[in-house]
Amino acid sequence: MVQPGNNNNGSSDMDSLEDMLRKAVDGTNTHSRSSGDTTGSSPGKRTASSSSGSPSKSKTRGISDTSFESGMSDDYAVPPDALSCDTTSLESSMLLRASYLDSPKRIESLEKSGSLAKLGGRELKPSRMEVLSILLKNPQHHSLPHSMPVHLLNGTYHITSFDGSTTIKEFQDSLAHEIGCRSSNGFAIFSDDPIEKDLEHTLDPNAKLCDLISKWEIALREKGLGKFENSKVIRLTYKNRLWWKNCARLETDKERLLLCYQVNKQIVSGRFPLTREFALVLASLMAQLDMGDCPLIASKTSTATNTLSNQGTSNLHQSPKSTANGSLSPISSLQNTNTLNALNNVHGILTAHSNQALSAVDKFYPYRYRDQLNQEGLAELQAKLLSKWRSLKGRTQSDCVRIYLNCTRKWPFFGATLFQVS
Repeated sequence: MVQPGNNNNGSSDMDSLEDMLRKAVDGTNTHSRSSGDTTGSSPGKRTASSSSGSPSKSKTRGISDTSFESGMSDDYAVPPDALSCDTTSLESSMLLRASYLDSPKRIESLEKSGSLAKLGGRELKPSRMEVLSILLKNPQHHSLPHSMPVHLLNGTYHITSFDGSTTIKEFQDSLAHEIGCRSSNGFAIFSDDPIEKDLEHTLDPNAKLCDLISKWEIALREKGLGKFENSKVIRLTYKNRLWWKNCARLETDKERLLLCYQVNKQIVSGRFPLTREFALVLASLMAQLDMGDCPLIASKTSTATNTLSNQGTSNLHQSPKSTANGSLSPISSLQNTNTLNALNNVHGILTAHSNQALSAVDKFYPYRYRDQLNQEGLAELQAKLLSKWRSLKGRTQSDCVRIYLNCTRKWPFFGATLFQVS
């Protein structure tokens, strides 16, 4: 006969054993769900094994896992295998993403895209020059697809690169930085007119340079009734537009040099009031500034002339000796050859002397003062200019620029500009 107390103890032991088995089964199912079911077990088997445990808990976990998986699959920013990644890799990926969001490279790219959005798109279709530049230029050798020369008033030019979104202001600042000028210095870029010869246009700083080239080519094509001149292209010039007296101390050497050439252009065209003597002094300064020391010194000409006179005197005292067949002796023929060489040297020196003086007069002397001169007056003017030019021997370019600007800035209306209005 079985005792009641013993029976109760046996049933309690069986109940505790069943509870332990259920907890073990529940722990196994929970671990298989957290590991993503990597053993390849089907959902049906997982449901059957979890039915032996607590049904409410397993059902709740199954619903939450399914909603999480479906929600994550709808998000394209998360990769498909994110659920199988452990917590460490997920945290590292999130840290990398956060570091990229705060990186300077991304901020710079956003600033560029924002500035391009503010500038807007192109107004006109690409010009012929723009298309040829893209087709002919090797992108491996250049950082920007286009480049064109900008002419300076000292007779030189500088090639500056740009792209389709570059504005006139950006192009001008890049040019100023490359040639050694300030960005805000009163200088501006001017373009020539496709129809009028001596007409220049001030450019809008906010306009795109490629649109300006397209407008210029359209005007040129309309002038030619549909025909396009391949040899004619737009010409850009960099020169001073506005001058402020209080900013003269901040000028760079390049700005002062370009300002001298611009004032000289006004003097030659008759827009600067000055006397003949003062014009001669300024012309000699510009000759020294532009061409350096005068290479033709008076001593060279006098030496050649003295040599020629000495040879002529010796030939007069010595009678030519004839040979038996009537020809001159070798000594007399040699003397004649030396005489011809001396004459040629003197002629060459005088010709170069005259050409250089004439070039300086044409480039730096006012046209109104030399227009009515005859040959003798022009020769006298050249001699005076050469004399003053030789007196400046040894002066550097910076010295000539300083003297030239100090003399011209005494005029009360220096730097004043007249603009055509419609």
